[in-house]
Amino acid sequence: MVLVMLCCGLTWSCQDYLDVPVESNVTEADVFTTFKGYQGFVEYMYTLIIDYNRHALTTTGNIGGEVLGSGTMDWTSGYKAMRGTYDKWIGSQMHSNYNSSSEKNPITDATPTGEWPDSWRGIRTANKAIQNIDMFKGTEEQKNLLLGQAYFFRAYFHFTLIQTWGGMPYIDQFIDASVNLGSLSKRLTFQENVEKIVKDLDKAAGLLPNDWDDTETGKLTSGANIGRVTKGAALAYKAKAYLYAGSPLMNGFSGGNFEYHKAYMEKAAAAAWDCIKWAEETGKSKLTPWADYTRMFARNDGGVAWTNEVLLSRIQGNGGQGLFDNKVARTYSPDRQTFGGGTNANIDCLNQLYADRFEMTDGTLYKPGNSAQGGYDDVNDKRWNNRDPRFRINVYVDGDMAGNAATTKLELFEGGKTRKFSNGAAQRTPYVIKKWWPKGVNQVDKQYTNYYLHTPKMRLADVYLMYAEAVTVAFGPDAKSPGAAYTAVEAVNKVRARAGMPNATSAAPGYKHQEGDAAAAPTSVFLELIRNERFVELCFEGLWRYDMARWYILHLDQNRKMVDLRFDKDYKSFNRVQIDYMTFENPKHYWFPISRTQTQIFADFPQNPGWN
Repeated sequence: MVLVMLCCGLTWSCQDYLDVPVESNVTEADVFTTFKGYQGFVEYMYTLIIDYNRHALTTTGNIGGEVLGSGTMDWTSGYKAMRGTYDKWIGSQMHSNYNSSSEKNPITDATPTGEWPDSWRGIRTANKAIQNIDMFKGTEEQKNLLLGQAYFFRAYFHFTLIQTWGGMPYIDQFIDASVNLGSLSKRLTFQENVEKIVKDLDKAAGLLPNDWDDTETGKLTSGANIGRVTKGAALAYKAKAYLYAGSPLMNGFSGGNFEYHKAYMEKAAAAAWDCIKWAEETGKSKLTPWADYTRMFARNDGGVAWTNEVLLSRIQGNGGQGLFDNKVARTYSPDRQTFGGGTNANIDCLNQLYADRFEMTDGTLYKPGNSAQGGYDDVNDKRWNNRDPRFRINVYVDGDMAGNAATTKLELFEGGKTRKFSNGAAQRTPYVIKKWWPKGVNQVDKQYTNYYLHTPKMRLADVYLMYAEAVTVAFGPDAKSPGAAYTAVEAVNKVRARAGMPNATSAAPGYKHQEGDAAAAPTSVFLELIRNERFVELCFEGLWRYDMARWYILHLDQNRKMVDLRFDKDYKSFNRVQIDYMTFENPKHYWFPISRTQTQIFADFPQNPGWN
């Protein structure tokens, strides 16, 4: 049982905040009286943030139908997502971002790792940090920094759990042998969890700095504080917690109807505006200029993959060739004889239906099908060209150069070398995701010495879009949250303008609500444009599945189809073919299963529906 794990003592290797070598056999007084020791203890929680593209082999966050995984490799995230075998992600399985027996924590060497075990470890660590604060003998500023991080991470790890597994007990005390575990075992509703999460985030926001470099403590490591949580991160997650609480799935599983909860959406709008206002007034977070856009995700020029638009990510060291060969190439690299990826490489291939979501450069919608049906599939200057710039900056298409050597030219037509099946892996559609894969990072060009990759957990662009969604639902697209400066339309256009896309209007021409989406039907059609903007701006960052789930539309037939676009070398013939269909039962697949051994101890800690 997870509560038993929280009660068990963990062995900490307390890393010094200022890079003093790791010490062993330390006492609580050694750890909790000085800032170096205390921050070393708190630092452990940063290592428990799961980067979906770096954590486990053949595993990404693309598990909601946006990609087609291998049709045969059942250990890959794409395969499990398509087949609905979520139970294979639990119980100390390999190849999992959720509970992996093949990965170890870099500090404690603990296994398994993943969002389930590591979130509980993080909660325990946060509670210990909060409990022992009276032992601390440093300055008031240092005390605030320590407590601010602890409250933030206690909220963050609880949210990480409930967005995947649904309502959980909220553990806000350090559990030792004296605690009655039965009194803490009850699973709260999602909305009950969010109320507690928000209280912790409010405390964190009041304690954390705008920028660590501006504090006396942070000045000691000035320039090396990238990734440390700030007031902005706490404000952003408050908005996200309220947004999820107000979404149809969470409202339905908290005792309401499967529709938007207006009061929570009002709170989400207000919280998102607080974060936007903080960013714009302090200048500590800005939308990254388009010229530097890719620097947020991956780079191979020696710089860290990060900009101040990123409000939270797990900052890790230079991955180099090992990161590419062992992780990225096994999920995104095609034709691995040329590019790399080992003998069991898998390809996360973009679903054609997802590619359709990228608008044309004039802001009109892409039209599926061939020209005879009024579509663009066989129109060379529209199929892949003259599209929203975020399409080609994130996706390779046929004829693109994925490197500098001539052999790195992609052949994605039927029979092309990049499209061929080999060793069980397949390039199942004519698209290669390049967001995490800088040009030249391959075994031919070998430009991976300085290869960095970080998957953002929260970006300022996401906050603008959360604000727009919440305002649209609560007040309407041309309205503002009380006291805010932007309408929902204006917030969306802040994000679109960065990519050079034309302003949207509340009329959202061409957009319409999905058939079967009862929750969206009463709202403005502008909501669909916001949703599409999330798909485009935040593509492949692990958010698609959670968005589609919280909107309660992932079970709909149109969202489960997997489509290929097949064409010949000379572009004479283009045909769409549905090649797979995602298994998704309602309500079963809306929540991940919990290991059965952990649901058989307390009566008020039941299994999620459909997984008994």
